[in-house]
Amino acid sequence: MRVNVPSPSIQRGKRTCCPRVVRTSRYQRVWRKRSVPQARTAPLTSIPSGVSLNRSQSSAPIAPKSAHAIRKIPASPASAAAAAPAPIIRNGQRGCVITGRGSIAPNDFDQSFSIVSAGRVSETVNSLQVTETTTGRASVDVGWGNARTTVTGRAQLTRASADFSDTDPRVATTVSQSLRDDSEALSLHAAFIPVRRLTLGAGIRHEWRAAPDEDDDRDETTVGHGTASWEAITGDTALTIRGSIASSHRWPTLNELVRNFQVGAIRTLANRDLQPEHSGGGDIGVIVTRGLWNVTGTVFRTVVHDAIANVTQTATLRQRQNAGDARATGVELDGEVRPVTWLRVGGSAIVTDATFRDSLEPALEGKRLPQVPETSFALSADATIWRGIIVSGLVRSVSSQFDDDRNQFELAPATQVDLRVAGRASAIGWYLVVENVGDAKIEVGKTPLVTLAPDRAVRIGVNWRK
Repeated sequence: MRVNVPSPSIQRGKRTCCPRVVRTSRYQRVWRKRSVPQARTAPLTSIPSGVSLNRSQSSAPIAPKSAHAIRKIPASPASAAAAAPAPIIRNGQRGCVITGRGSIAPNDFDQSFSIVSAGRVSETVNSLQVTETTTGRASVDVGWGNARTTVTGRAQLTRASADFSDTDPRVATTVSQSLRDDSEALSLHAAFIPVRRLTLGAGIRHEWRAAPDEDDDRDETTVGHGTASWEAITGDTALTIRGSIASSHRWPTLNELVRNFQVGAIRTLANRDLQPEHSGGGDIGVIVTRGLWNVTGTVFRTVVHDAIANVTQTATLRQRQNAGDARATGVELDGEVRPVTWLRVGGSAIVTDATFRDSLEPALEGKRLPQVPETSFALSADATIWRGIIVSGLVRSVSSQFDDDRNQFELAPATQVDLRVAGRASAIGWYLVVENVGDAKIEVGKTPLVTLAPDRAVRIGVNWRK
């Protein structure tokens, strides 16, 4: 589950031990997700998004994304650009297309951390952090296609700078750092239809990155992926078989490299010596469609090498380290049905076995990955009731999971219900959202002091579209 608050990892001063793969259904209102570890090239950072660079740098056919906050099941479909650039020209289109993009994003963020006593009777502020960032991005996409083939290439450049300061008010000391996170990338993707009903795809990406100091040398890596989809049966009942294999890569984030944080009595230290995560994996799935319903089943396997985790040092101290391999194997099922034209119901379920293997610390061997539930479930429905007014509901549930690498602090199972009503009158649109309708107490951290997700929240909004 996901709490829609800005920079959730900063809000709680923590991040997941490794990023998660999040898959979304091609059917817009069925949320298909997968909470498994997956190395990726996109840095995930609790320093504001301006410093979180290279967000499109994943080689997985379905791009991974961090699934932070209430227990790692996003409340809405998550999307990220694939390793290869998103196609700007489709199969069947002919000719060449060139597009360019550019942006500059300033971002300032202040946060404080404190030590909370075991009985919650006192709280002492021990860190006041200020981050000021500026990020510039530019990219050029070139696409070419004909009736059976599409080829897309991308060149991407990112430049980010950050001034970061950390003040301990107890001793009136301040540590200041000037940071950078610069990257360049070249990628190429091709899709081909060799015979009717068979589609093949492949992509490759090479990137360079220099961080966190001004004088750091550039590191580089290459990742790639391959996909295949075969329409085995067509007609009233359609059967499609698809599969993919991919290698991925994730640089340590600025947050992991330089930023310490505190949760309760537990302090977690950054680590400038972190090495990148590398991963390989694949999946195979079957999609069955008939009339107003569809069902999808997928089996997946992912192995992350040099997985970055918050490793326990003492009872009150952890440090980000490359902990060894993180392996995840699982099955996911999802489906959608429209019993009547104005009603759509969808559901998904995921079972994942995610553990540390070949760990650098014997104490971690075979332990479950922190913040990865073994089972998760989601049920959604939306109905058009009157004059285009749409009522939507979502129930999300996850099993218990551990908050730490040693599997000592277990978070309780959680269920959350969200509702949304939206409509439009001419150019004016409106919506009413109630999150956590039942005001459930959802544990998102334990040190052993329990941190809870936000209570019931109500959002109202309007928009104008000509």
